[in-house]
Amino acid sequence: MMPDAFGCFFNITELVDHLTPYLAKNDISKLARTCRKMHTRCTLSLFRTLLADDGSIPRLFTSTPALLALSRNSQHVRELNLYLYDLVFYYNCLLTFQDMNSHLSNTPPTRPPWLPPPDIHAYQLVALPPMTRLSRLSFHSHRTNYPLPPYKLPSADNSGGTLAQLTLLISLSPRLTSLSLQEVSIADMAECRRLEDVIAKLHAIKKLELSIESEVNMRFAIFSRLFFSCPSSLQRLRLYFPGRSTDEDERGNVIAVPRKQEALINLRELLIRGIHDWNSATDIRSIFAHCPNINKLSLSVVMGHQETDEIEQFISKHCPRIESLDFCGYYMDSVEPFPFRIMGSLPPQQITEFVYRGALPYDSKFKTDVAFQRHSTTLRSIIISGHGILPQALFPMIVKECCNLDELLIGFGRCSDSHITFDDALQTPWACTKLTSLALGISGCELPVEPGVKPYYHRPTPITLTEVEAQHFSRLEFLYRQIGSLTALRELDLAMVPPDEGLDGMLLVHKSSTSFPAMLSIRNTSTNRPGFLHHLSGLKQLKALHGSFLKDRLKFNQLWQIWDATEGASTSEIMSVFATLLQHLET
Repeated sequence: MMPDAFGCFFNITELVDHLTPYLAKNDISKLARTCRKMHTRCTLSLFRTLLADDGSIPRLFTSTPALLALSRNSQHVRELNLYLYDLVFYYNCLLTFQDMNSHLSNTPPTRPPWLPPPDIHAYQLVALPPMTRLSRLSFHSHRTNYPLPPYKLPSADNSGGTLAQLTLLISLSPRLTSLSLQEVSIADMAECRRLEDVIAKLHAIKKLELSIESEVNMRFAIFSRLFFSCPSSLQRLRLYFPGRSTDEDERGNVIAVPRKQEALINLRELLIRGIHDWNSATDIRSIFAHCPNINKLSLSVVMGHQETDEIEQFISKHCPRIESLDFCGYYMDSVEPFPFRIMGSLPPQQITEFVYRGALPYDSKFKTDVAFQRHSTTLRSIIISGHGILPQALFPMIVKECCNLDELLIGFGRCSDSHITFDDALQTPWACTKLTSLALGISGCELPVEPGVKPYYHRPTPITLTEVEAQHFSRLEFLYRQIGSLTALRELDLAMVPPDEGLDGMLLVHKSSTSFPAMLSIRNTSTNRPGFLHHLSGLKQLKALHGSFLKDRLKFNQLWQIWDATEGASTSEIMSVFATLLQHLET
């Protein structure tokens, strides 16, 4: 008798493995309970991933039946995601398991002296064996995501004990390929050394993300020790120290001597945030000499505001494969030429992504446009967020020579007032026609105010424009034609920057109800009313329009109401003009 299709399918283990990732945990559990064969096939998938929050269950360890099932199947767990109370509870279950084994073997338990003792509890713990086959471990010490658990865990209030518990858990998982620890606290170098020792033994690790809370004067020492302890298999390293320094933090830095000379030859991404003052230029050189093959580099301030010319040359020489640069200054208005000097020193036509948060340098000794021009054909994404006007020659050079740009965002955020001038926007034809996302703040687009002259839209028809207005509209039309030529655009965000508005006026740029003059208006030849909407008719792929047009995302069903009320055009006229432009616009 030939087996049916159902039996043929589920007899192949590999096919079941491909099916279960598309099923919810409840569905996998139901499938596993249909028969013994399906139980064997699905158990691995059911316990492969354990998340502290899967959207419905707020805690991992509140069900005794689930804990008993986990104790029988801990060898199947490959990914574990924990929050603070979950970690502490699991730690106590681990100690219970060790105590049981010691009792059965008649040998006293052996634990490192730095481990915290078990929490005193009035309830019975389920003994959980270590998950020795973990490949991904994620921990976050944030406490406010969930209500307090139904069990008391006094050691959760001890940050040093939490790090020790994490250290034990990591040491029991030598096969980890991904490790993420968020908001862990390191109070002294002894705690750092314990974490350093377990990281050094993760010979299969590929991704390491650490967010560490510590004293400012200890940050470089902690980073240095952890960095030089990383195995050579590491491909992605992200170390972040949240918080800023204060006057109370200005103490002597803790010195850390590198103890490992094997280079991280597989490291492709390096992120370092929150180290405000590195110990010395020699320390910085030792870091970048240790990772010669990085492709993506993300940094905050290096050496404070000290001169870093030689360091930039060193980085470019010893890390010649950098393709993505991401730099963040102390504050949005701080000027940091450091990343631009790296761009200028790297091999030409190599950088593909550039992100900069801070004010752009106006130093006449260093031209930012030259740095961008050096990589004009390879740049795909440019994001600049900070304070002030871009250097005069930078934007014209970008739109003229960076012909392969896919994303150009300047002054795009609520905490940024970076923008260009109207003159810069008109200086040269835009050749970056592959843009799919454009965000731009422009100053100087508002209509000139002439004493004693009413605005053109308040005059009787036919409207007669003054010479100044006619000249200004001619310049505006050139800008709108440039924007309309970007036929690949899917998202457009244009902000009119009010005159003489500094950092305090940033929110006004995004909340202002003013619009670019006549940009979204239909030209009326009988009344001589200006309108340049037809220049945008080629934007057939546009999905969203933001900025100084509407206060919220542009909706197709709102267009005719807004423009009919403001410009006197009929619904049919607007629909005919925008049928092509807005047919793909999200509703």
